[in-house]
This record gives sequence, C-alpha cells and structure tokens, in this order.
Amino acid sequence: MGWERKDDIAFYADAALLQHRIGPRWLVFWGPGSRRFWAFRRGAPHPLILSAPDTDGLYQQIQQTDLRP
Repeated sequence: MGWERKDDIAFYADAALLQHRIGPRWLVFWGPGSRRFWAFRRGAPHPLILSAPDTDGLYQQIQQTDLRP
C-alpha cells in the first residue's frame, strides 16, 4: 500500500489541534508509519513517550500522566 502525505491530512490536523489544546508541555504528532498519535513530554527528567491510535486516547493518557505527583 502506497502512502502520500495528502492521504493523512486529517490525522496531521487532529495532532495539531491536540497540540494546541494541551499546550507546550508536550510535543504531539501523527506517525504515518506507525499509524498512531504520539506525545513526548518536554522537560521531563527522563524520556516520557505516549502513543494511542486516536487523539482521544492520547489526550486521556496525557491527562492521567499530568495528574501524577
């Protein structure tokens, strides 16, 4: 199956909307190879990487992570 960026425009837009929603503490992007959304925590003392097949699931993971002490 071939892939072109134009095929995933909606996914890139969804990632950008979530990025805007959560602010600069996380870097959010769409991974075309993995077919998942990804979030990297900025400024964390150790690497913190989350992923989910949709932005709702990723947002829930981010919220749960941000609530941890």
